[in-house]
Amino acid sequence: MPHTPLYRFQPKAKIGKHRQQKAQCGGDVTGLVGLPGPDDGQITLGWTNPADSDFAGVMIRFRNDTYPQNTSDGSPIPNGNDGKIAGSPGQSMSYVHTNLDATKSYYYSAFSYDT
Repeated sequence: MPHTPLYRFQPKAKIGKHRQQKAQCGGDVTGLVGLPGPDDGQITLGWTNPADSDFAGVMIRFRNDTYPQNTSDGSPIPNGNDGKIAGSPGQSMSYVHTNLDATKSYYYSAFSYDT
């Protein structure tokens, strides 16, 4: 399962750090961004799915101290599906991470998975 560029977000803050990891197979999501809001204690994540024809979805994981390095590192976003979000190849996607502590930093990694 490859993962995409990694970002650090903090509620009501701009993007802090960016690091690219080499993909192991398949395509990476592109344009991963995090914006504060729409309400306090929230971050809206946005990205574009890879165009691979066998793309099935993205798993998003986070930590408060460093970037998750794999699909079992950190915690999945609390979406009721272990952090997995199904989508179509090339589709623009978003997710609002809620109930965040404004005194903490949030580091996100997105991992694409195939059918």
